[in-house]
Amino acid sequence: MRRGGRLLSLCLGSALAAIGGLREVEARCVNTTTGIVVIAVAGQPNANETVVCDTTVPNPPPASTVISGAAGSTNVNVTVLPGSILSSTARAIGVVNNSRVLNQGQVSTSGLNAFGISTTGNGSTLTNQGAITTVGSRGFGLDARGSNSTLINIGTINVSGPNSAGIRSTETTASTLVTNSGTITVTGSGASPTLQPVSCSRPAPPGRSSIKPAERYLV
Repeated sequence: MRRGGRLLSLCLGSALAAIGGLREVEARCVNTTTGIVVIAVAGQPNANETVVCDTTVPNPPPASTVISGAAGSTNVNVTVLPGSILSSTARAIGVVNNSRVLNQGQVSTSGLNAFGISTTGNGSTLTNQGAITTVGSRGFGLDARGSNSTLINIGTINVSGPNSAGIRSTETTASTLVTNSGTITVTGSGASPTLQPVSCSRPAPPGRSSIKPAERYLV
């Protein structure tokens, strides 16, 4: 009888959650190389380590939780699986050299300089197949500040705030490839679908709040 009552309670809770628009799917991020859950400084990836965010509680993780590769690290791999939600008041995911980030879930940030996915080194690949949303001044969905990086958007990037951009690169030697076959929308003063230095070989079309699929730029 008690078991039946518990089942009824769970079903009722699920129904109320659905009515109220609450998420039932939950997630956590784990350094699968060390087995440590990523919370604050714990579990952050060093060289040759992998972090996976899946649909285990809690989802989203605490807003203070970010995934940040160690300074100078190489070959860090981060995957946000479908259904996973990563929400942060700072940069959500950051790697350095020759690393890979794949987002198939939801990445949301808010605040000043709250980037979605960023690389500060060289030779990394950042791929969005899910959704990235940033709210705040100078928020960038995909961000590269080194050289020889590849930025790929196959999903959706929504940015809102002054001087924000869907995809941003500071590369000036025409060695970073930016490819969009998804959707990028921006709102805010000075906001742009893509933001690159003036010396880019093929700058993004100016004065547009969204860019068409399959546009490619070498920056």
